[in-house]
Amino acid sequence: MNLAASVHQWAKGKLSHERIRSSTLNLKDILKEDINVVHLQRSPALPAISSHLKALVTKNPGLSLKASIPVRNPEENVSQRLLSGPSWQRRSLGEDQAAIHYLHEDICSIVQSYGETLGSEEVDVKLQVLQSTMCPRWHADHVGVRLLCTYIGQGTWWIENRHVMRNWVLQEGELVPVVEGVDEEHAQQVDTGDLLLLKGHKWPGNQGKA
Repeated sequence: MNLAASVHQWAKGKLSHERIRSSTLNLKDILKEDINVVHLQRSPALPAISSHLKALVTKNPGLSLKASIPVRNPEENVSQRLLSGPSWQRRSLGEDQAAIHYLHEDICSIVQSYGETLGSEEVDVKLQVLQSTMCPRWHADHVGVRLLCTYIGQGTWWIENRHVMRNWVLQEGELVPVVEGVDEEHAQQVDTGDLLLLKGHKWPGNQGKA
């Protein structure tokens, strides 16, 4: 099972845009026209915290929570809307509280960094325990920018746009880009705890390039 958080704001052809590339330097690089992916490597959680997170996931296999969180002073909303309530099937004091504290501090930090980078007053956050791969097929989301972080389990796979072949398909009266082929030899996977920002089709001028 995976425990993952997703943050997004309203976040690869024969369309191939080789100038679109990735960055590992700074979240703000996602604002650059020629950057579609930002992968920030982070130190993994301490082994003790990781074991507590795994225990928490085991107790809550069906967890799926979504909330709109204000960028300024997110602490109370994260605590009340994501890390408490009846959706948590089982919680105990002690080791579970250590895991919850870790998630609270990290999610608040991510919300603030993401919101400040994109100039957003509020961002949508989803905290979910996955029983299987959420998106088994290569695709780009119809959002502006999505940020992904996996706390437990395998990280997200991504691939540069130049290794993806697309075609435009008419769906419900609108032309949309559809992935036809991927050179998976060039696919990359982020590590547990890393931050991955991905531009989607709704980013201005990015339709068919994400």
